[in-house]
Amino acid sequence: MRIGNSRIGDWAVVRLEGRMDAASEHAFERESRKLVDDGARRIAVDLERLTYISSAGIGALIRLAASVRDRNGEVALCGAKGVVKSVLEITRVITLFRLFGDLGEVESVDRPVA
Repeated sequence: MRIGNSRIGDWAVVRLEGRMDAASEHAFERESRKLVDDGARRIAVDLERLTYISSAGIGALIRLAASVRDRNGEVALCGAKGVVKSVLEITRVITLFRLFGDLGEVESVDRPVA
């Protein structure tokens, strides 16, 4: 799995690509923990290019959400589709997160209304 970080307004963005399973979820946890330790309180996890998520990956998302909520923050999931979206829906994990169709929606959250 490849992991990238960026920012959109006051959102820290974690982009995931490939498969999130027992072999890769530790890398995600390290990267997301750095963001939280650096003060990120709003984290958007971009799942658009994620092709698979296992129970280990789901556990990592839940742990991230708990950690951020403990600091009065929020975690959003963006761009979930296909098998990844189905797994998140079937396990009802999707109900624990704010959802965005894509990162463009995250960006619009921080724009002032005209």
